[in-house]
This record gives sequence, C-alpha cells and structure tokens, in this order.
Amino acid sequence: MRSLLVVLALSAGCAAVRTAEAPAAPIRDASLGLAKGSAFEVLTPPAVAEEDSSPGEKGVRPRPFAGAAPVVPHGIQGFLPITPKENSCIACHGEAKVKKAGEPTPIPPTHYTDYTRRPPVAGEKLSGARWVCTSCHVQQTDARPIMGNRFGG
Repeated sequence: MRSLLVVLALSAGCAAVRTAEAPAAPIRDASLGLAKGSAFEVLTPPAVAEEDSSPGEKGVRPRPFAGAAPVVPHGIQGFLPITPKENSCIACHGEAKVKKAGEPTPIPPTHYTDYTRRPPVAGEKLSGARWVCTSCHVQQTDARPIMGNRFGG
C-alpha cells in the first residue's frame, strides 16, 4: 500500500511539471517542406529546358561524387525509346573498351557483368537491366537546384 502511494505521489509530481511547461509554438505552414510558400498553395515549378545538343558538342560534367553515374551531356530525344532490342546508346558507347579523348565514353565492364551469379560472370552483352540506360544516366538540363548540397561522397 505504501509503495502505491509513493508511485501515485511521483506521478502527480510529474504531471504537475508537464502542465507547468509552456505549449510549443505552432509551426507556420510556409516553413514546411522545400517549397517557398504556403503548404496550401499549388505552386508551379519553373520551366526546365532539356539538353538539345548533338553528341560530342558539349563536354561531360564532373560527377557529383565518386561512383555516381555520369550525366548524359547531349540530347536524347532522338534515341528514345530504349528497349532491349533497340538501344542507340550502344551504337556509340558500346564500341571501345578504353576512353580516348574526343570519343564517346565506353560502357564500363561492370555493365556486362552479371552480379546475380556467384562468382560474377562477365559476358558480351549488357547484363540484366543494364540496357535501360536512363535508369541511372539522366539528361542534363538547365534546372537550378532547389536547395544547397554539401554531400561529399
């Protein structure tokens, strides 16, 4: 009985402390998320222009971190759709095995290696879903980042 009274007294003391605290300040809807405005507004994103240069016209942008897939530095509209039977990327990037100045970047050996097998098996054709180039490689645009990035990889 005595321990029950102690527990009740302690609980009452804790409850008194909680009720004495000031309520938290409300969070304004304009400070939620990355959008610059109210959470209740439907904002229209700025227009973005896709890259429309031809292959070889522009240089390759540096990768944002080690291991990142390179960005496609030329327009890709004429090369779509990419299917297992029709992949225009392979026409230029599947030829050489070593990168030479002024030539297309060759598809790396990792794309020809089946990592679902143990040990991994290298083949002559693109492995698994590696033929879907745009799964990892995106076309560069003139889009501005919506927020800063300090990721260092």
